[in-house]
Amino acid sequence: MEVLRLKKVLERNITYKIISVFLALLLWLYVTEEQHPNMDNVINVPLEVRGLASGLVIEDKPASVKVRVQGREELVANLTSRDLQAYVETSHMSAGEVVLPVQVSVPQGVQLVSITPRQVTISIDKISEVQLPVTLNISGGAASGYHLLEPVLKPSEVIVKGPRKLLEQIGGVFVEVRLDRPKQHYHKYLPVKVESQKGQYMSDWLTVVPSTVEVFIPVVADKPGKVVPIKAALQGEVAPEYRIERVVVDPETVKVYGSYEVLDKLDYIYTVPVDINGLNRDILQQVELVVPPEVTLDYNPKVKVIVHLEKRAEEQLSP
Repeated sequence: MEVLRLKKVLERNITYKIISVFLALLLWLYVTEEQHPNMDNVINVPLEVRGLASGLVIEDKPASVKVRVQGREELVANLTSRDLQAYVETSHMSAGEVVLPVQVSVPQGVQLVSITPRQVTISIDKISEVQLPVTLNISGGAASGYHLLEPVLKPSEVIVKGPRKLLEQIGGVFVEVRLDRPKQHYHKYLPVKVESQKGQYMSDWLTVVPSTVEVFIPVVADKPGKVVPIKAALQGEVAPEYRIERVVVDPETVKVYGSYEVLDKLDYIYTVPVDINGLNRDILQQVELVVPPEVTLDYNPKVKVIVHLEKRAEEQLSP
């Protein structure tokens, strides 16, 4: 009898203890929730494309998706798009239009609630390329008493790579130059821009090679001009068993500017000396021009000088 009474007391105490622990747990959860309340946050996250095979390019996709997350206020309140990653996996995909699920990575302790939209349509195309001439759009002009000469672009053509459908929409490629009344030559490396047939800039999904071109615009004073030949100034003597067959200069002429009196006396423009002393083979050198005082040029080009030699006949070598 005593054993049964003791057993009932113990069982009644265990029940009370279990109820007490449960109530304590509820109280702890309530206090924790009050001190560290949960909150939601909706963030626009840029949509990435991962695993795209070589030779393919994305033609079209949504720029971003809306991600709803939940968690403690101190973890969620200050979240930005840099803290989350939204992406679609395109491994083993080929060209065409596909519908893919959006995947999102969130920081530890943050719960992902929803993604809008859950699926997106991605257009994949093969990378194509086209070679196009670069045009020059100039705004402004030279200072008073000066004028612009023919611009020089290097390279004059570029390759544009991207989806075939986008390449078909290209109206042209160009660089923009803004002149603020210069008195000196304009020389800069400028980015190449792509324009659609409707006159709109195109940049997404397109790659331009090279992305910049060298732009040189000669600026000269309003003076009389004259085209004169270029002569190579040779210095020294070639090897005794050889003689000079011919000398080629490229370009052969250059336009110079100056007063009528100076130009009237100017018949040639010479290169800086080209050393041929002891020469026994053909040479090609790039040299500058010697510009006389009171004379200006369109621009001072690097001139190619090619010296061709030939062997002397045996009788010419005899003393």
